[in-house]
Amino acid sequence: MNMIKVYTTRNELEANALIGQLQGNNINVYVHQKNTEEYMKIIWGFPANYINLFVNEEDYKEAKEIIQDFLDSSKFEKENFSIPWYRNHRLIAALILLWFIILTLVFFLSDIL
Repeated sequence: MNMIKVYTTRNELEANALIGQLQGNNINVYVHQKNTEEYMKIIWGFPANYINLFVNEEDYKEAKEIIQDFLDSSKFEKENFSIPWYRNHRLIAALILLWFIILTLVFFLSDIL
């Protein structure tokens, strides 16, 4: 049996929903996520690499139809999951931390010199 890539996403929620839809229709799904580490999801909030969904060659057409029907009826494709930079809590926290590191270095170096 040959496996064919049927869908690619970075959204883990979307991938899990699609896997559930495909498995609910008796289609075996193989999930491949290249070189991902849990800490990258913690730091960035999303997987570092894309999530690829593969199905058997004979299930490809049916899987594509199920995925398209699901995306048409859901908010995943319609919503824009990006948020403005100033509402990204991780980015703001990183900027604040960077600011404190710079201030600490400036004060430390001013005492030495």
